[in-house]
Amino acid sequence: MRPVLSVTTVSLACCALLAHSFPFHSLSHDDSLLGEQRQRPMGPGRIHTPSVLDNNNPLSGNTAGDYARFDNHRVYRVEISSMDELKKLEALVEAENLDLWTNLRIGTVDVRVPADKVALFEEATNHFVAGGPGAAATVMIPNLQDLIPHQAPSAAATSSPPVVPWNYTDNSFWTQYHDMATLNNFTEAMIKEFPQLCKRVSIGKTYEGREVFGMVLHGYKDRKKERDGRSHRKKKKKHGHKKKSHKDKHKKKNKKSHHHKGKKHGKKHGKKWATPAPADSEERLSLPSQHEKENGWGIWKWIESWFKEEEDDEDYELDLDLDEDEVSSEWEEVYDDDDDDDDDDDDEDSDDSDDDSDDEEDDESELDERFSRLWDAMKLPNISRKPSKPKKHPKGIVIHGGQHAREWIGPAVVTYLAKELIKGYRKNKKITRILDRFEFTIVPVLNADGYVYTWEHNRMWRKNRQPTSVPFCPGIDPNRNWGYKWNTGGSSGNPCNEGYHGPEAFAAAEPRMMADYIKKKDNVVGYIDFHAYSQLWMSPFGADCSQTPKDEEDILEGGIGAAKALFDMHGKKFAVGSVCNIIYQASGGSLDWTYAEGKVKYSYAVELRDTGRHGFLLPEEEILPSGEETTAAVVYLMNFIRLREKQWGF
Repeated sequence: MRPVLSVTTVSLACCALLAHSFPFHSLSHDDSLLGEQRQRPMGPGRIHTPSVLDNNNPLSGNTAGDYARFDNHRVYRVEISSMDELKKLEALVEAENLDLWTNLRIGTVDVRVPADKVALFEEATNHFVAGGPGAAATVMIPNLQDLIPHQAPSAAATSSPPVVPWNYTDNSFWTQYHDMATLNNFTEAMIKEFPQLCKRVSIGKTYEGREVFGMVLHGYKDRKKERDGRSHRKKKKKHGHKKKSHKDKHKKKNKKSHHHKGKKHGKKHGKKWATPAPADSEERLSLPSQHEKENGWGIWKWIESWFKEEEDDEDYELDLDLDEDEVSSEWEEVYDDDDDDDDDDDDEDSDDSDDDSDDEEDDESELDERFSRLWDAMKLPNISRKPSKPKKHPKGIVIHGGQHAREWIGPAVVTYLAKELIKGYRKNKKITRILDRFEFTIVPVLNADGYVYTWEHNRMWRKNRQPTSVPFCPGIDPNRNWGYKWNTGGSSGNPCNEGYHGPEAFAAAEPRMMADYIKKKDNVVGYIDFHAYSQLWMSPFGADCSQTPKDEEDILEGGIGAAKALFDMHGKKFAVGSVCNIIYQASGGSLDWTYAEGKVKYSYAVELRDTGRHGFLLPEEEILPSGEETTAAVVYLMNFIRLREKQWGF
């Protein structure tokens, strides 16, 4: 029989310095285990890590090799109406090492209480919370074990058939939660299936050596093809469409050898095209120095293509749609346009044969004089023969789930969002627009070590798995360890607490690697960190409640619109506001750092379904509707940013 570490020993080790702050009750002194472990053989493929954690430690959450049980653990909802009540509840939670399911705040606070501490908790809250006995705390979940699998989900999954190629149009993937290996397989499958749209991106490695990776999504719109199609449709509508005769084609071929008709390109009809410079304006004759490999006639052909060949007496102008977001890219498209005959080209008028040859010669002489200047210019060093296609620098959007390990709905929703963006490209107008204009980095699980631990050992694990100063209390809360105003309130310095902020900012691998990624990209304008639960759409700040973002109006307007789009899908209401206004002070959070230090204007943290009936154990039948409503919200928000931020070139 292995030795059992008692609650007495653990409590004294973790909380000796904290117990004096709680004026109501002393610590419990029985030897019952948090989770009431039952011995179970290790499943095939299970990992057994020899360490002090094997000693049935209640604060480690389980015996290695077993799946933690929570028989008769209760989740209470406590009504807090004053700062005095809040501070007393905080002291109780800290002293008894209780598991907060929601942040401490004025209003309602959800707390998980082990069976052996139920009486203590009820007596304490009745003592300091207004309303008298029985009014202070409401039981939300009477027996937590009823909502948790009796066997480790990862062990149960070992008997399942291997993952087969996945049909991305099938939503059956989102009828259940998936372990880390399956989520990784999903990401790899999407990258392989849609290589033009997706590429793999590695964010970094966790303490236990797992790679945190995701996918980068960005559109591949063929603007030349679409422009040619639009131009042809406009011409067709304007001139009609009829089959050219052999004579017409022969005449056009001869005509193209001269290319320009002086009479037709006189000041009257060609005033929008014929100028002292061999282009529509001198500014258009920009000669960047990045491309020097083209042969000498490249610039001639480029300029030649800017002369419009008139087919009637109407004036012409550049054929650019109002929604074209990269006008300069038309340069290369015009340059690349060939002179081959096409039966679908516009018909040419028969009176073109009446053009005067003397006028043609005069016009050609004038053109020769103009081009001679260009030949002299081309002798200069570092002069491009061809206009370069502008480099695209799409603004970045970073989205991830799974920063807290037990919040399984986050990775499920993030993968659904990724699928919908991929599936909707070139089929859904709004999705196509945002993928053409933004580069999405989507990471299903940021806290990979913790997520694996929830599947193999303890469903209620929140933190990562890094060692701390207390050997039997591993883990740092990644979302209390970001570096902006770290450890200024709303987190814990107790390594055994679920909200432990770590020994220093960015001590945890997960926030450090994501912050490094955002800084390296240097173009991220949107960030969403998905959590559970409470149905909140939150904005900065959380560390300093006296601080207001300078972009607060835009940020809140985007969040309110996203919540409205979400509500329109399935009728779920999400509160919108800053972390401080919606919940309470919480320092070391991701969205504070991304906004203040990462310079990401539209930074949000979203608490998904539900409002407490199931808490972190949201039923699987709610995965799909949660994914649908969240996708609607994100698509709205991205289009809001696209339209609001015109100065970014959208």
